[in-house]
Amino acid sequence: MAIGLLDRYLWRQLRGLFLFGVSIFTVLLMFNHLFLLARLVFQRGAPLGTAIELLMYRLPYFLAFSFPMATLLAVLMRRGGRTSG
Repeated sequence: MAIGLLDRYLWRQLRGLFLFGVSIFTVLLMFNHLFLLARLVFQRGAPLGTAIELLMYRLPYFLAFSFPMATLLAVLMRRGGRTSG
């Protein structure tokens, strides 16, 4: 199934802002979890590899929230304050 012309145009217009939004929102959502994992490693002596593995397992959960927020951010920022009409 081929990607339509309109889809390619929209992706080309929004991809930079979308990827920026995904990265920012994912990092913001991961902060609390990072502190929890740091405490697990430093205070309880858990291996660092295990903490990173736990973080990777949690990543899809954070991305499920980041994608819609990044889409909204990209669309609103691309609009650039222009008014219709």
